[in-house]
Amino acid sequence: MNKVNISISERKLAQLIQSGNLCAADINCLDKTSKQLIWKLCLWCCKKRIDCHEVFFDSVNGVEQSIS
Repeated sequence: MNKVNISISERKLAQLIQSGNLCAADINCLDKTSKQLIWKLCLWCCKKRIDCHEVFFDSVNGVEQSIS
């Protein structure tokens, strides 16, 4: 199977994981920092999926922001 190396914003990645259109298990991280970010986003999105789909976690500042 061919693979594609891409760069995607943290915000878009969170939206895709939160909406269920992308599963963190399907992502192969190329560095430790990306792996940690994906792990945090996955946990955060799973938690938020129960509550509200209209927020985004800013890992740099450690705060939630509106996606809109």
